[in-house]
Amino acid sequence: WAYHPWPMTVQDGIDVYTSLGFTGDPQDPEFFTSDMSPVKPDSYLVSTGGIIDESVLRLSNWLPEEYWEHSRPRARAYYSDLVRVFCGMLGTPIFAKDDDVRSSSRWVTDKQVGVRLGGGATLVILTVDSPQRTRNFLDELEAEANGEEIGADYF
Repeated sequence: WAYHPWPMTVQDGIDVYTSLGFTGDPQDPEFFTSDMSPVKPDSYLVSTGGIIDESVLRLSNWLPEEYWEHSRPRARAYYSDLVRVFCGMLGTPIFAKDDDVRSSSRWVTDKQVGVRLGGGATLVILTVDSPQRTRNFLDELEAEANGEEIGADYF
């Protein structure tokens, strides 16, 4: 998704995920499978008027709450490994946050497509934001740097 021409239609997104070997939900093709769930859709496209705003792909399995305390170190290590891979492809993130609960890193491609890696005790997800969503995020970062209070959730 990050290197596909934008704007991207829902059909373009479907073409991307099927080219990766994933299968859409017959009832709602904006939901699709991933390597973590090859049978039941666990990833999805978010669209407005048939144009994709973001695609969300699950990169790890979801763990039940009783395992969260013990899973966080392993999830953090997996997240860190993925950050290194993404840094090798996309360079240094423009935004990174890491605390005891969640981790998040964001990159912006040369085509102004946002790539966000998020991790917690329960799972790691990849979100690819459209250029418009990426511009909105960058505007919010600039406003915050200029002292304006914003309500963005960076995770």
